[in-house]
Amino acid sequence: MLRTVRLAFFAILIAAFASQPAAYANSPEPEAVLTAAADTSSHPKPTITINAPFPRQVATPTLPIKASCKDALGYLCKIKVEAWGAYNLTKLLVDYQPSIDEVVSLESLVGEEVTKLVFTAVDSLGQTTKVEQPVYLEASPNAALLLEVENATLLDVDFKQGRVLYYDHAAAKLGVKFLDSRSTVLIPAPVFLDGSTHLPKRAVFIRNGVAFQSTEDRIVVWSPDKPLSELESTNGCLAANGDYLLYCKPVTGAKNAAIVLKQLTAGTEEELLRYGYYPLDWSDMNDLYEAEISDDGRVLLSFGVGYTEGHDIQFSDLYLYQSGQLQMISDKRTFNSIAGFDGDDIVYYSWYPGGTFNADAGEVFRRRPDGQELSLGSGESVYGPWLQDSWVAYSHSIDLGNWNYKPQLIVISPDGTTTVAEEYRGTAVAVGGNGDVAHRYGGETQVSHRYGDNYASFRAANMYAKLVWHEDSWYSILGGALFKISVPEEANGPSWPDAGSVVTASNETNATVDLHWPAASDDSSIAYYELFLDDLQNSDKERWIAKVPGNETSYTLDRITNAYLYKITIRAVDSYGNYSTTIASPMLYGFYRDPQAPGWPSGSALQASATTTSGTTLAWNAAEDNRAVTGYRIYQGPYLIAETTADVRTLAVTALTPNSTYSFKVEAGDQAGNWTVNGPSVNVKTIPEPGVDATAPTWPAGSKATSGGTTTVIALISWTPATDNVGVTGYRIMNGTNVVAEVDGNTRTKGITGLNTNRTYTFKVEARDAAGNWSTDGPSVTVTTLPPQ
Repeated sequence: MLRTVRLAFFAILIAAFASQPAAYANSPEPEAVLTAAADTSSHPKPTITINAPFPRQVATPTLPIKASCKDALGYLCKIKVEAWGAYNLTKLLVDYQPSIDEVVSLESLVGEEVTKLVFTAVDSLGQTTKVEQPVYLEASPNAALLLEVENATLLDVDFKQGRVLYYDHAAAKLGVKFLDSRSTVLIPAPVFLDGSTHLPKRAVFIRNGVAFQSTEDRIVVWSPDKPLSELESTNGCLAANGDYLLYCKPVTGAKNAAIVLKQLTAGTEEELLRYGYYPLDWSDMNDLYEAEISDDGRVLLSFGVGYTEGHDIQFSDLYLYQSGQLQMISDKRTFNSIAGFDGDDIVYYSWYPGGTFNADAGEVFRRRPDGQELSLGSGESVYGPWLQDSWVAYSHSIDLGNWNYKPQLIVISPDGTTTVAEEYRGTAVAVGGNGDVAHRYGGETQVSHRYGDNYASFRAANMYAKLVWHEDSWYSILGGALFKISVPEEANGPSWPDAGSVVTASNETNATVDLHWPAASDDSSIAYYELFLDDLQNSDKERWIAKVPGNETSYTLDRITNAYLYKITIRAVDSYGNYSTTIASPMLYGFYRDPQAPGWPSGSALQASATTTSGTTLAWNAAEDNRAVTGYRIYQGPYLIAETTADVRTLAVTALTPNSTYSFKVEAGDQAGNWTVNGPSVNVKTIPEPGVDATAPTWPAGSKATSGGTTTVIALISWTPATDNVGVTGYRIMNGTNVVAEVDGNTRTKGITGLNTNRTYTFKVEARDAAGNWSTDGPSVTVTTLPPQ
């Protein structure tokens, strides 16, 4: 019979392990496995702890990832992390392992719309838990991080006053951070007329505060010296510049909306235009398409006045408001696009001037104060125009026939000189005050910069970053980060000695391989080489694994994870951030992750010395591993407080509280991410402050607690007095670990109420002094309440 039971048990155990997910197929055998007969519905799913990155952190392009998982019952748990994005993007960054603590690169995902990291944990029963962490990717070597607000989205930058406006996702509030002091002001969450709260949809800087649209019909104005004020709005239009705020508000009548310009300091409002919002006839649909406000309060409006017959294109009129007067300056030139004010001039673009549908009729204009319109150029599929410090730029396409179009970039200098960039590609998005043009192409934002007599493009920012110009530099905004863009001094990338250059491998083992490559050359200098792993079996392509200094041409690779067949590709990067082409190694054979954690030799100990009122120094002996110990983690209670490398086995712990007891533990880890769980520990009590009573009360020999009788729900407890070097100030009575009553130092009898009938209890008494020291060895008594009558 016993043999039959054992065979049945092993059959269940084998079935349970065989049912593990594919992720375990080549993984180490679990330390313990629940039987298949267990009810997984009652077994909680694994939990995931993410220490890095923080939500919405920007990868530049490397990103620290530190995460772990835990099975609720202490069995084996593994975790992996993937990058997810638009168009079903899924990229494995780190495969299943007990914990993750490494820096990964998202360089191979440049051009993809990466939106989040997905952490997946799997326990010994195959149950999974997923946690999503939003992230951004900024891989430009020419973008230097200036500022990053944790778990935030930057909404506006005001360089004049040195401040950024952001939305704090954790606090659900808007915030202002100042660039010089990095101080922060959180804007109070608004409460609206109906008593509800709303998250802002749009937000912009004003004079010394912020205006934000909370809902479709509410705009809120805030400044540090004034309470929140609310403006009733319609269709959510909002524009601002300094002391001026433009918004749309409801009015009575057939024309039920008005465009209003508010001067914030004076508190005055000027109604610019009334219109009918959401009319019954869509061909007469009115809407504010675009608005621009100058520093002195002039306003340029592109105002929709109905859709064209038979075409899904909206006519728009162009209006100029100045000196209290509103003037129409362009009548029904379909799709008027505003570049902005250039001194007293206005720059704008009209697609199909006069409403005549001619694909070649799109035209860019500069309008003088006297009403004269100067054509700056025309073309098909014009993007722009863009205006900055009297520079104007736009792009258009040249029809070469047979559905073949050639894009051109047109740049017009302040003196009127026109330059055509023939090699331009992409869609222009901004022009700089030096004539540079930012445009999007190939999944990134590039800047066309003049090198000598020609324009050449360099990678500036993520495709989804917002580029702004200030003084003499480009800046980009992505997530909660602000970057400054530098211009490479030359645009040619490094080159390899010849077309046959390859990566060679030597001394290949199951753990390491030595890689070698020829030195690249460049007009400036080689800054570094980047190494990528191409997993030929698991569709893991070009995973960034290392960066090697530019004066080195070899590298010992020892971090190949779950890759049996792979190759290494390498590219050179010069001092300006330009890239070479890649060269590759032959096919190599990898190894699987080391499953064995380090161990602690017999007699291992964690020792504390030099303990003071606020700190102590910990030291421990070395752990052992089948390959090599790579580091140690030190815990204070359940909390990880420090990590050291393998050669550092001491730690100075600070910021402790005087006269307090702490528990410390050390664990060892190896390169494969295996960590010990049975490391040595030590309890440490810090020294009390000088002159502070650190002596707890004591109980004289023969001290006792007694019962003065019980009822069905009450027990009367008495005890002999404790003693103290200063004086006993109180007693507490405990039932197990629960404090059921406290009395002063002169009381030695207490009735304990609220008990259950016919129940046995054990009560213990402890004494306290004025310094807060408690005894731990007080007397106890066992009582039984009476049964119900």
